[in-house]
Amino acid sequence: MSNAEALLKNKRSVSKGHLPLKNATGFVQTNVEKNLVSQLLLFYHVLCKFASNIEVNSKD
Repeated sequence: MSNAEALLKNKRSVSKGHLPLKNATGFVQTNVEKNLVSQLLLFYHVLCKFASNIEVNSKD
């Protein structure tokens, strides 16, 4: 499929009311949601690092 065909298909899907911008799970996300999700993932990552450090230190 050429770029022109892809653009036409995109325009058709937008005109039908479908939003082409979707994330991997298929849900349309706003920038606020993306920011929130990335912050939650970062917090979870830091929390796991902290918890693993506590476990390592308690074994010593």
